[in-house]
Amino acid sequence: MKLFISENIDKSIQGYVIIPIVYGEFDLTKIPDNSATEIVAIDAIDSIKYDKIKTFISTIITKMRIGCNLYLGGTDIYAVSRHIIDGTNSLEAINTELLNKTGAYSLKFILELLKDSGVRINSATFKGDNYEISAIRPKN
Repeated sequence: MKLFISENIDKSIQGYVIIPIVYGEFDLTKIPDNSATEIVAIDAIDSIKYDKIKTFISTIITKMRIGCNLYLGGTDIYAVSRHIIDGTNSLEAINTELLNKTGAYSLKFILELLKDSGVRINSATFKGDNYEISAIRPKN
């Protein structure tokens, strides 16, 4: 089973089970543990409330089969902060970027949560202020 987790379900991928994020909330209770072969949640992190982010990551991990690929992404709050301080982005651009978010995290913070959950990080890349992580649930 392939899962697509996003607040923007209009960008869903054909052949994936859609898990919508609505007002920072998500529901994976109908997805059996260890059933996902691939999870795409490229823009999900910014949609999760701070007090739910650890639960979100741990819940995703429980849904992953061994060998499952995870694609996760969000906006790096440190990169946005640097642009505020050095003035490289306009106030309008920064407000537009931040006001559409439910949570604000750093790549480092999300990587630590993933590593603590036992997944192996394949790659972590930046595209502007955004990051994308590719990870896999290893055999051991």
